[in-house]
Amino acid sequence: MSAEQREYLNQNKIGESDDHGQNIDISPHTNYQTNPDSKKRRIRVGIDVGGTFTKAVAIDMVTGSILGQSTLPTTHKSDQGVSTGILQTLSCVMNEFHIQNSEVELISHSTTQAVNALLEGDTANVGILGMGVSLEKSNIIKRTHIKDILLDGNGKKYIKTCYRYLDTSSYLSEERVRSLICELVREGAEVLVISEAYGVDDPSNEDFVENVARSSNMGSDDKKVPIIAAHDLTGIYGLEIRTMTAVINASILPKAASTAKFVEYAVREKLGIPKNISIKVMKGDGGVTDISAFETKPIITVLSGPAASVAGALLHLRVLNGVFVEVGGTSTNVCVIKDGKPKVNYATIVQHPTCIRSLDVRVVNVAGGSIVMLSRDKRKILDVGPRSAHIAGLEYSCFAEPSQLEGGTIVRFRPEIEDDSALKNSTSVNESNNNVEDQSMVYAVIKGRDRNDESGKDGDLRERLFAITTTCAANALGLISDDDYAKGNSESAKIALSILARELGTSVEKAANQILDIATDKILQIMNPMLKEYALTYNRPRGFLLNRTENKNRFGNKEGNTANCNFLLVGGGGGASVLVPHLAKTLNMNYKKAEHAEVISSIGVAAAMIHEELEKTVDMNPKPEEVSLMMDEVKDLALAKGALPESITVQSEYVSDRSLLRVTATGNMSLDIGTANSREISILEAENIAKSLFGTTTSSNSEGPGGDIREVNRNVTVKRIDFNMKNYHIFECEKKVKNLLGFIPRSQKTQISILILDKFGRVRLSLAGVNIIKGTKQEVLTGLLTLLGSSVGHTKENDDDKNSRSQHSKITKDNRWDLPPQVHLLDDIRLIDFSNLTSSENLSKVIRDEVQKSSSKDVLAVIKK
Repeated sequence: MSAEQREYLNQNKIGESDDHGQNIDISPHTNYQTNPDSKKRRIRVGIDVGGTFTKAVAIDMVTGSILGQSTLPTTHKSDQGVSTGILQTLSCVMNEFHIQNSEVELISHSTTQAVNALLEGDTANVGILGMGVSLEKSNIIKRTHIKDILLDGNGKKYIKTCYRYLDTSSYLSEERVRSLICELVREGAEVLVISEAYGVDDPSNEDFVENVARSSNMGSDDKKVPIIAAHDLTGIYGLEIRTMTAVINASILPKAASTAKFVEYAVREKLGIPKNISIKVMKGDGGVTDISAFETKPIITVLSGPAASVAGALLHLRVLNGVFVEVGGTSTNVCVIKDGKPKVNYATIVQHPTCIRSLDVRVVNVAGGSIVMLSRDKRKILDVGPRSAHIAGLEYSCFAEPSQLEGGTIVRFRPEIEDDSALKNSTSVNESNNNVEDQSMVYAVIKGRDRNDESGKDGDLRERLFAITTTCAANALGLISDDDYAKGNSESAKIALSILARELGTSVEKAANQILDIATDKILQIMNPMLKEYALTYNRPRGFLLNRTENKNRFGNKEGNTANCNFLLVGGGGGASVLVPHLAKTLNMNYKKAEHAEVISSIGVAAAMIHEELEKTVDMNPKPEEVSLMMDEVKDLALAKGALPESITVQSEYVSDRSLLRVTATGNMSLDIGTANSREISILEAENIAKSLFGTTTSSNSEGPGGDIREVNRNVTVKRIDFNMKNYHIFECEKKVKNLLGFIPRSQKTQISILILDKFGRVRLSLAGVNIIKGTKQEVLTGLLTLLGSSVGHTKENDDDKNSRSQHSKITKDNRWDLPPQVHLLDDIRLIDFSNLTSSENLSKVIRDEVQKSSSKDVLAVIKK
């Protein structure tokens, strides 16, 4: 931590003022006395950094109740960046709700520090040391010599790089390595990247150079220069993309390290939080990691904000297939959930592909605070957003007093990124302006009166600007319930929309609906390709997005018609009720709003799981020992980060077109959050959850069991598989398959699906078209090996093994597959996924090894073609 940061904190104030101009004190909070007979609380604090607000939530993990929350504007302009807001909200929530240090078990936060550094060009100069043998020198230089990386579309912000090549054909000397590093430092390198061809196969040269650099003082004032080896970030082939990933990571390393030290020091020294309480950081893949990992691999947190909301939704909602739409104040995040899991993909950062995997969350530049953009002639709404009221320094019209808006007029407003003066860039629509370019893209805001001005005289009006946003439109239409986070003053909203409607020459209702139509269309432009990519369908209205006027009366039922829909639309974020119901109406389908939607991201941060992943480029068919070794390694990583052994799920995947072996471990740090998730559910409750998820029933209380269960699909039968497992509930769903004409033939075909819930009701596995084998370890192993033998041509079955087959299984001698099936193995502790391993022989060996490792007497195997 720098001396400047320490001095900054020692002033006992953290830099930015709140909405009322008051500095927020983060001096050590009081350890309030509690009743010694009361049950000790186990509290987690989750802090989510959004574009508009930073929100902290304190959760009692014993009861699952939210003890309190604190919301403050995100501190973009603080000297210490968004970290200031993290500390402010943490201090506020602990002080206001009398939380003792001894009650806190975890502090976790998402962060936009890394992505902000890239967007703002606050990056370090990176020196690259490309390495390889002389015979491949030209190709290696081509792949590792990353030129300056453009960060914006204006050509003003770059990651500056410099480069040297190190020949590894012969013996590497410390003198030669030190000489090249010194050259890079003299050229301006503040961080170093080492990247060698085939370094993922043999990282010894990269390790050697890294050790030399770490043991040498070559920076200014004899300071050590931070260094990153490319193989430490990823184990996959692709020299250029591996180097690019390392360079982007290195460019934000100093900023991240400074931020991590600042947060650590402030939490420990200023707030008095002891070192035995973990500080975790949200990753882009939906898991959390130690703050020390953020210091060395900040790139893994680039998409941590959107990931937090998805993690929160999965904790509160049991969704097999769905689209989660989180509507914030500045932007909307869209993520697909398939088979109970959010979809994951490689992250593209500032238009550059990387090797870092994160949740496939796509961001739309419209949200609850998006301002209406008008055309030059004042007669048409051109767009909604991308600028939000908070970023522009404006207030929402619907949160103003009606008296402040009465008699107001529409003014043109051109917000500038670096301009804090709202009035400076506004001109009345009635005023002439010869600069046509300045008026071609402007936002419509209302010039009203100051809250303290009671005169009512035009001459005495003190100018105050109020934005017309999507939230204002929804409130004007009466779409927001009284207890909703987005509820504003309906009268004020109607006044604001009437002023806009008068300029547009239309009605309040039409103007408000047009605003919501434009906003939801922008979401659909991002959402529709995702639905196609992940094979989710909905009952699209005829002429959809071609003629809204003809379609506007097609949606009489608020909850729509989901007969041809295979997913659930879920809304989250403070603006969920603003846009998600209108989106569902447009799609003619049901929707559901997440519980505690306004703080769903903070909840996700607080209760997120440990998620660790390893990738390695291997031969065409990965060897069994490679798979087993990586499984053990990734499990150890999860355990080291605090995951409970009995909660760990291990998944393996072989990506054949890239010869890539990927192994993932996921586990809880403690019991899941929430009253429905932090206690063990009963068999009856599990059955109700399964029936609801399979679509055989619907419940008036779909958040949990015990609601009014109603049968909705008689072609689906759900049965509980009675098996000796105390940590899981297993269900089989038998569905009658329709023919091409949509009818169920007399010679009925059925499809078997499986659903595995853990003892807290959380979805662990959901697959359709499966076979199931259960029994002792030997029985299941024999059945699996027989099946895998048939997949490579051996069809003879052992009659002695028939008893090992579950009555639910329909495995026959005709099960011949060109490729081995997907296999999931479940004992009472571990759920292991062997999907996409393409060699039957290797798959058999890996399964045999894992079954023998199991400490459980009985196991269950799920096989999918």
